[in-house]
Amino acid sequence: MTGNRGPEKPPEDIERRHDKAREFLIDALSLAMGTLAVFHYEPKGTLAGVIAFAGGYVIAKLLVELLWSCSGALLGVLSVLIYMATLVMALSSLPAMLLSALLPGIAQAYWIWALWPATGSLFHPLTLSCVAWLILLGITIFKRNLFATLFGRAR
Repeated sequence: MTGNRGPEKPPEDIERRHDKAREFLIDALSLAMGTLAVFHYEPKGTLAGVIAFAGGYVIAKLLVELLWSCSGALLGVLSVLIYMATLVMALSSLPAMLLSALLPGIAQAYWIWALWPATGSLFHPLTLSCVAWLILLGITIFKRNLFATLFGRAR
């Protein structure tokens, strides 16, 4: 006897829902950047405020779309650059270089931990590149094509 499970949602509905969530996220980021542009530039007059908001919105929307479309390639390039940077930082000692070469994730965490007290700031290029790498990883994971392949509909 087979159980009556009820109708499952077709993959088109799931894809459409993820597309709507993606578009909502892009629009929310673009609105936030347009608002930040107005607060940053403090335009004089309503027309200048509208122009600053529209410029910030359009630029943010274009940049997010560009980042979303080429996030996989950027993730690979940034991974190689971070790996090379940790190897260069570890040139002073052989054990540090071996650990950086064999355990890159742990080495990156160590170098961030070591650089933070030495520089007094988290705004070191290696730290910022690791944050950018994590953001690109999140974008790559949540791309629309990943959702389509997870639910059996490859394009």
